[in-house]
Amino acid sequence: MSSISPTITTPQTSDEPWTKYRLPDTFKPYHYDVRLKTDLQRNSQGLYVFYGKSEAFFTCVKATNLVIIHSNKLNFTTDPKALLKDSAGNNLTVSQIHEVPLTQYLVLHAANSLEVNKNYSVYTEFVGELADDLAGFYRSEYPNGQERIIATTQMQATDARKAFPCFDEPAMKATFSIIIVHNPEYVALSNMNAISKSDEQTWTETAFAKTVKMPTYLVAFIISQFKAIGDPGNSTTVGVSYLKHGVLHIYIYITIRFSESYFYPADQVAIPDFGAGAMENWGLVLYRETALLYDNQVSSISNKERVAEVVAHELAHQWFGNLVTIRWWNDLWLNEGFASYVEYLGVDKAEPNWNIKDLTVLYDVFRVMAVDALASSHPLTSNEEEVNTPAEISELFDSITYNKVRSYTDLITASIRTDLKCWGKKVHDKWSN
Repeated sequence: MSSISPTITTPQTSDEPWTKYRLPDTFKPYHYDVRLKTDLQRNSQGLYVFYGKSEAFFTCVKATNLVIIHSNKLNFTTDPKALLKDSAGNNLTVSQIHEVPLTQYLVLHAANSLEVNKNYSVYTEFVGELADDLAGFYRSEYPNGQERIIATTQMQATDARKAFPCFDEPAMKATFSIIIVHNPEYVALSNMNAISKSDEQTWTETAFAKTVKMPTYLVAFIISQFKAIGDPGNSTTVGVSYLKHGVLHIYIYITIRFSESYFYPADQVAIPDFGAGAMENWGLVLYRETALLYDNQVSSISNKERVAEVVAHELAHQWFGNLVTIRWWNDLWLNEGFASYVEYLGVDKAEPNWNIKDLTVLYDVFRVMAVDALASSHPLTSNEEEVNTPAEISELFDSITYNKVRSYTDLITASIRTDLKCWGKKVHDKWSN
């Protein structure tokens, strides 16, 4: 805690760019190199920590001498805390560096203005706590004869900045090259397949292929001793038997419906401690155990239905959310509402005897009407300036955003009777960033 809390020096002004929760529109990130290391052991202070090296590459689109990048609860281990470089890798003069805990920024004041259409980067080395807070890069524990520990992630909506400094907004899409250094007894997974693995004394270094262009909230990696169960002849790694049969139909259905070129092989992993129901990270979908694991000897039919619905929802996100990404969180209803609608199409295809479309009236329409009648309800969408802080963003992840929009989408598609792929293509052309 105190051993990894950053030293803060923040200029006391009230109307500077770093006092605003939205990033200035001066840069466009295009790539990150991220290297993280942890042994999943307590240090001398009794804390679980991780060590990181990161370089964020970006293009200047408006002349400025300020570089503002998100960072939260990271302790920078070098002096100066960060290096600003030009496209040739030369260090540029920085007159001041400070951190802003309220808006979660690392701010660099360059001695000279950065030039438009030129590329730059920010390099940092840091240490962070691998806490059990279910946010960012965190730890999860489970019993298996003895206590076992894994390191996992949950970046959505604003916690990628807890893992490494980044431009942590959904419109700021970039590619990522990730290296995880871990205990040889563990296996590391990330968004893309591992391309190399090297052993150095007591460490194993796993490097992953460069990701597709995606927002920071979809970055994911885990370090665990889990065993994978694969389906022969299919590139998607799965973890339980029901996924290998019923839910596999959902994957195939959604892939064909929206064009298979949109989809990439995905690992499906159940996490012992997970705050969300599931997370649609590109290539590495993470779930609560109850949302993925099904045993026909002990689980109920409702458990099976839950697994099918959640998996279908996350697979739908691989198209809308991952490929087509909202500009800002005030449009979250587009992301979640579409996935909530498609989840029932997928489940109906895999389990036609369930009549899931009829059940949605009970599950969604009636329930959300009751919630929507409360004074605490909110409009589906709002202006960008009305959603700023991490707390305001988190409040949008509720039944209004998910279920009310799903109900509307059902009505719209029934009324216009359009082919879903055709409609989706039009949405992609308009909204893809």
